[in-house]
Amino acid sequence: MAIFITGGAGYIGSHLVRALVAVGEKPVVIDDYSGENTFPKCAEATYLVLSIYSKESKTILKEKFSKEKKNVLIHLAGLKSVEKSLLAPQTYLQMNLGSTRNLLEVMELVDFKCVIFASSAAVYGPQNAIVSEESSTSPISNYGQIKLREESLIQAFCKKKLVNFALLRFFNVIGASSQDLCERKGGNIFPMLQHSLKNNTTFKIFGNRYPTIDGTCVRDYIDVRDLVDTLMLSLRYLESKSIGVMNIASGHGASVLEIVKLVSAENSLEFEFAPERSGDIPELVADVQKLKKMFQWAPKYSVSDSVNSSFSF
Repeated sequence: MAIFITGGAGYIGSHLVRALVAVGEKPVVIDDYSGENTFPKCAEATYLVLSIYSKESKTILKEKFSKEKKNVLIHLAGLKSVEKSLLAPQTYLQMNLGSTRNLLEVMELVDFKCVIFASSAAVYGPQNAIVSEESSTSPISNYGQIKLREESLIQAFCKKKLVNFALLRFFNVIGASSQDLCERKGGNIFPMLQHSLKNNTTFKIFGNRYPTIDGTCVRDYIDVRDLVDTLMLSLRYLESKSIGVMNIASGHGASVLEIVKLVSAENSLEFEFAPERSGDIPELVADVQKLKKMFQWAPKYSVSDSVNSSFSF
């Protein structure tokens, strides 16, 4: 058996690789290193530089996958900007949906026992502030629409091939286990705050008149260390049965202003309010009852813990 992690050289993937290595696993990382951040490699892991959306990748993937039986795939790879997906829809189709299709075509020919797919809260779209796995899916972004299509392809494949699967809908991932694993670049809130601090620029909060506790958007933030714990628990559970769709989140909302104030309390950070961005919804928080019941799980880290882990080094 081998554990293959697409996108394993990225922010979440690098945390996961370290966790797997810590329990004696030797994962195989598949990544094209196109991400904005660079993280250190683990000596105990194998790294394969490969763009899995390319046609040529299928031959290499088949060769790698065929060396072992009852393999595990953790599919984290993919572009992840909601805004950029609206500007470059064909690129997102090619690189995200194309990658998943390539993987599944190869996996038709080899032996896998389980698949974990990193989906997103973006599949839900604008609706109730609190969403469960049974909530309707109406994504407003190309990114969310493509994630939903990927979910459908993976679920159909796994049911056909009798492969256990988990479609994990990640909410907003923050924090770091160490300084060298901090996400410092990208469009998420923590790297954007890092950028403002590094360049001594004023941080912009888009919108302060939403119907929320302080007028700024409220989101469900989960520390990357907690998220990795849920991935490890998922791997164990999938040894015997499928999980299906599951929200991966803290189950608690925090506003953008709340996070900015936590960062500014310990750092020299100025912020200002800017006009609302098109497509931003006021509030999105996960119902995590399935996660808690299935795994007897609760988050260990608060938003304050996540801020300390990323801005106090």
